[in-house]
Amino acid sequence: MTTATRLNFRVRQDTEQRLCAGAAASDQSLTDFVISAAEARADEVFATHTLVPAGYFDSLIAVLDAPVQPNARTACRRPAATQLQTGLTRSRRGCRART
Repeated sequence: MTTATRLNFRVRQDTEQRLCAGAAASDQSLTDFVISAAEARADEVFATHTLVPAGYFDSLIAVLDAPVQPNARTACRRPAATQLQTGLTRSRRGCRART
């Protein structure tokens, strides 16, 4: 991990003691303990304050992950193997049935 920036902040003495005790109990350095706790809290905040509701996002991902359903309009834009299966060819005027 590369250190990109430094954060400095003041805390009460009792807060420092609690943080040091928590770091020691979890076998982490004070820095790692505070950073992991702050990152976890930031993730919680972002999860509840998103611009796109979770249900909408999940349904969008499901649609994007679903297999493509070709139709007559899009079939001619697919590779030749698909054109053989659908019987459509591409012409200057667009898709047309192969004769």
